[in-house]
Parts: sequence; structure tokens; C-alpha cells
Amino acid sequence: VLFRSPESVYDDDKGMYIVYWSSKTAADDYTNERVYYSYTKDFKSFDTPKLYIDREYETIDTTILHVNGKYYRFTKNETDKSIFMEVSSRPDGDFKEVEDFSLKGIFGFEGPTACKVNGEEKYFLFLDAFASGEGYQPYMTEDIDSGRFVKQEGFETPDIFRHGTIMPITEKEYQALVNKYGIDE
Repeated sequence: VLFRSPESVYDDDKGMYIVYWSSKTAADDYTNERVYYSYTKDFKSFDTPKLYIDREYETIDTTILHVNGKYYRFTKNETDKSIFMEVSSRPDGDFKEVEDFSLKGIFGFEGPTACKVNGEEKYFLFLDAFASGEGYQPYMTEDIDSGRFVKQEGFETPDIFRHGTIMPITEKEYQALVNKYGIDE
């Protein structure tokens, strides 16, 4: 079994991490990629994997953003090469597709990653524009429930970043990195 794009999010209710990834399995002779999940407390032992996302099309590259008690899941529809958005009150619960997701069905994206801006009610969704070779493109919303994300212009990186993860850090952690690695702002 091939494990692609593994990620995790903490489940407050269970006090464990839910780890999810894309795989093809022997269940259908390795023809259809789906997303699976498993729970862990320590990233050493895991419960039995379960099917997480099973659609009439292949699904890969899932990321989850936990905001105000809701879990927002962004996943690539591998058939039409676009991202769809879902929401649930539990990371292992029933997810409902956000029909008004402004980026739904737009061709050429994969590798979503999402984050909340520290101290603000702003949320970023970064999508890898793989079809155009542009790497990550940022989209922002101030109302994540609406599913309405707006492309942010003027975003540049020193290289074409693809399939990454954004981690929030404190000012103290930032200063420690600056001091250790001599990073200039």
C-alpha cells in the first residue's frame, strides 16, 4: 500500500490525533485512490485504518483546518484536478460539502494547506497551481463558513513551493529561529 500526502489534526474530544492519507488498495486491485484515516496518541501505534473519503472519483491531498469547533476539510478531486471543501463538527464525522466554495471546480490545483492568521479572523488556503507550474497560490477569507476565498495578489516565494504545511509559531519561537539561523526579515 502506498501512503500519499499524510497529515494529521488533533481531535479534542478523543484526545488523539487523526492521521489521514491517500492510498490505492487491493480492495479494488489498486485502481482507485481514496483517503483513509487512523487514530494515534503517540505516532508510534495506530488503530486499524478506515475509509475516510470515498467518492465516485479519485480523491487525494486532504488537509483539515480546525476552527471554532468545526473541521474544514479541503481535498483534491483527482479526476477533474480541482479542490472541494467540506465541513463537520467532528474530524471523523459526516462531512457536508460546502456548495458555495468559490474555488470549487477550478482546474489545475492540488496540495491544499490552510491556516488561521495569528490574532486575526482571517484564514488562508494555499493551493498548488501545478497545472500552470506556479506553485502555491494564496486565497483568503474572513468568513470561513461562507467558503468564499479571494486570491491574494503580490504573493511571492523565493522558489516554487509545492505541497507544504504551514505551522503557526509564537513570537518567541520566531525569534529563536531568527537567532539560530540568522534569518533576516
